[in-house]
Amino acid sequence: NGPVSFSLTALGTVPAGKTLNRSGEKVGDTIFVSGTLGDSAIGLDAMRGKPDARLSSEDKEYLQQRYLLPQPRVALGQQLIGVANACMDISDGLLQDMEHICKASSVMGEIEAQKLPLSEAASHAIELSPELGMRVFTGGDDYELLFTVPKDKLASVPENCTAIGVIKEGSGVNILDERGQSMIFTHKGYNHF
Repeated sequence: NGPVSFSLTALGTVPAGKTLNRSGEKVGDTIFVSGTLGDSAIGLDAMRGKPDARLSSEDKEYLQQRYLLPQPRVALGQQLIGVANACMDISDGLLQDMEHICKASSVMGEIEAQKLPLSEAASHAIELSPELGMRVFTGGDDYELLFTVPKDKLASVPENCTAIGVIKEGSGVNILDERGQSMIFTHKGYNHF
């Protein structure tokens, strides 16, 4: 009598030495992301009527589809075997997931906000509703890959990926604004607990 709900657990195996783990990043690694960020979270907001009403129907449709039909980067993940020191998908938000990676190896991630890749649709939504800009950092469900690469493997990074920062000594994540100042976040992303 109510809505249908499905749950799926997929299990598999990976050849020895071919896994991409959250841990393994080293000081000096470059931080990369695939695709564009914030689309899914802004798409969910669009479904809830949050972006400015002037946002075009094409932009709304694009953003909503990024939320409703995410495209996991499986093939890219396979290309990163032997290239990336650490890797995970962005499901809980860039800031939250970067903290997971940093915690796994006791390092700090420093990210430059102006380097984050945005789709045209997300850029238009943020221009009309600037408060949506925070969703790029804290919104989840993009399922893009977040990974770190040592200097000697940078030439092997696929073209559809963007360098957004560097791994440094320390802990946590430091996101720098366009003036080089640390940004303050009261919300870091989705928390499972």
